[in-house]
Amino acid sequence: MQYFFVFFLVIVKKSAAIVGTAIQVKPILITDTEGYLVPISKVIGRKMAVKALFDKMCEKSEGIDNSEFVYIEHADCEADALTLKQKIEEHFGYKNIVINEMSPIIGAHVGPECLALFYIGKDKQK
Repeated sequence: MQYFFVFFLVIVKKSAAIVGTAIQVKPILITDTEGYLVPISKVIGRKMAVKALFDKMCEKSEGIDNSEFVYIEHADCEADALTLKQKIEEHFGYKNIVINEMSPIIGAHVGPECLALFYIGKDKQK
């Protein structure tokens, strides 16, 4: 499963982007089975976005051992990545969580302050 949030999203109307940025709306996205980005929810604020990623992992990985398969990627928001890692370690007890900085190519598409979470889950969204 791949869930992530972005600082801003360029596929919305300009007026919606301005308002969304002002009130710190963070879209939570998933890559579907065909490789398209699909918004699944919106939250307000960075803390709620990190919590939303964690909550999705709890929901979608119930009963699955992810002790070797959790990856967090960030685009210049290492503090958020470390917060998410700590939540996962405390809840699941996993110790092999890998944190990486996004590559320049991916970073150019998502922009700064994107946080992504990768793990094995169930019920991939179609």
